[in-house]
Formats: sequence, structure tokens, C-alpha cells
Amino acid sequence: MIPDPPPPFDLDMSELLRANIGDLGRRAALAGIGNEFRESMVEILTHLRMRPREWGEPFRNLRGFQMTARLAVHRKLRVVYSVHERIPLVVLWSLEPTAGHPLAPPSNGH
Repeated sequence: MIPDPPPPFDLDMSELLRANIGDLGRRAALAGIGNEFRESMVEILTHLRMRPREWGEPFRNLRGFQMTARLAVHRKLRVVYSVHERIPLVVLWSLEPTAGHPLAPPSNGH
């Protein structure tokens, strides 16, 4: 068995996702919850870099990439990411507010 690599893990994400997170931060500041959003992001990024295999729940094995996709919800922010099986690499796929979060889109009534 290959031992787990030591943290920190490298963290990658698309430029579009990086821009979307920046937009969420700006919206949070306008809504008066900028500090809370920043704290949440620091905590999420720490989990992703320091303990990605323990954090979140695995939901799909991405065999072709040798990665496991995982889902976590932290302070009503839904985080989807994958962790490589052997090397210390995390790919963040999405980060979005869940229902009940001040930045969530309005409910459509369903």
C-alpha cells in the first residue's frame, strides 16, 4: 500500500471557478457577511490542502483519473472536489451556496 503523502496538497481549480468564488466574495461583502464568507473560505481551503481525504464524503471513483470525487457542506457552502489516489493533488470542481445561505439563489417554490 502506498502511504498517504504529507500535507499540504496542491490545490487546482479553473479560472472560471476562481472568478465565481471572487464574485461570491463581492456579493458577501455587499450583503454584510464578507468576514464570515472569508472565514468560511479559509476553513474550506485549509481542509482541502491539509486533510482532503478525511473531509467530505466520497461519491464517485474517477478511475481514469485515479481520483475520488468528494462532497462536503461547510457553513452552507457546497464543495465538490476530487483527490488523487497517490499524489498530493486536489481539484476543486465547484463551490456554491446551499438553500438557506444568504448568497443562495431564490427558491423557485419547489
